[in-house]
Amino acid sequence: SSSSKEDRLRTREQILACWRNKVFLWSALALSNTMFVLSGIQFLWVRVFVEVWGLDKSHVTLAFLLISGIGGGVGIAFGPRHIDKLGGFGNATGVVRSLRELRKFSLLAVLGGFVGIVCLYAKLKDTDYTSPMLDSNDHCPWLLFVALTIIWGAHNASVAGLCGINMEVVQPRMRTFASGAELTSRNILGYTCGPLIPGLVMDSVGTLLKWDLAGSKEDRDWQLCLGLGYVLAFNFSIVWVLNKAVGAALVSFKESQEAALQKLQAALQTENIELLEEAVNEARGLDMHTTRDGEAVIGMANEAVGSFHSSGRAWAEGARAFTASREDLKISMMTLEHRCFRCRFARGSRGLHG
Repeated sequence: SSSSKEDRLRTREQILACWRNKVFLWSALALSNTMFVLSGIQFLWVRVFVEVWGLDKSHVTLAFLLISGIGGGVGIAFGPRHIDKLGGFGNATGVVRSLRELRKFSLLAVLGGFVGIVCLYAKLKDTDYTSPMLDSNDHCPWLLFVALTIIWGAHNASVAGLCGINMEVVQPRMRTFASGAELTSRNILGYTCGPLIPGLVMDSVGTLLKWDLAGSKEDRDWQLCLGLGYVLAFNFSIVWVLNKAVGAALVSFKESQEAALQKLQAALQTENIELLEEAVNEARGLDMHTTRDGEAVIGMANEAVGSFHSSGRAWAEGARAFTASREDLKISMMTLEHRCFRCRFARGSRGLHG
C-alpha cells in the first residue's frame, strides 16, 4: 500500500540520517566498546582468579560484587554530575566539551587496562607452581583488583554522558529510531561480542600454538590471561573512538556556528527585533563572540537592539554593512568613491574661481 511504502521511505531516511551523523555513530561505538570491555571482564572474572591464582570461588564472586558495586557506584555518582557542572550537552558547544571530558575518563580506563595487563604478564612469568598461589609476595591479584575497579568506575562514569550525547545530536523526531539502533549495536557489538570474541581468540591462539589445555596448567593459565588481556587492551581503542567523536563534534560545531551567523545576518536584514534577540542568544550559546567575525556581528546586533528602544525601525540602518552581499558592498564602495571624487572636484573648482 501507499502508506506502507511511505513508512519504508521514512525508515530508510532515518537510517541514512543516522549513518551520516558521525557524532551519533562514534558515540554509539564508544558505548558498544564500553559494554564489550565490561561484559568480557564478567565472562572471564571467575575462571581467571580461581584457576590462575587458585582463589576460593566464593571470595572471587564477592570481590566481583564489591568491585563492580564500588567502582560502578562511584562512576555513576561522579560522571554525570561532573558533565552537568560543565554545562551539559544541550548544544553543539556542550557536546564538544562533554566529549572531551569523557575522553579524559577513558584515559583512566587505559591506565587500569595497562596495569591489569602487566599484572597478568607478571603472573605468567612466575612458573613456580609448587608455591602457594597467593602468598605475601604475590601482589598481582590485589593490583589487578584495583585496576579493574578503576576500569569499572571510568566506564560507568561515561555511559550516561554518551547516551545523552547520542540522543542530543539527532533530531527529536528521529530519537525513537536512533535509540533502538544504538541499543541494538550495543547489544550485538558490546554484550554479545564481549564474551564471544575473546573466546574465539583464546581458542584460535591455543590451537595455533598447540597448547596442551588438558594436561598443562601453565598452558591453561596462558590461555585465560590471554583472553582477559585481550579484553583489557580494548580500553586503548575507546580513546581512539572518542577522538573520532570529538573531531566529528568539532565539525558539527563549526557548521552550527556558520548557521547561527547566517541566522543573525538574516535577522538584521528582516529588521525583526525578536528574531534578532533570539539569534544573538543562540550565537552566544555557540561561543560566536570568541571568533573575529562572530564578535563583530554580535557587537553590531547588540548595538541595534540597544538602538531599537530609542529610534524605532531606524535601529537597523547601521547594520547593512554586515548583512549586504559582496556585490552590494562593491557597488556601495564604487558609489561612495564616485561621490568623493565629485566632492573633491567641486571643492577644487570653487578654489580656482575664488
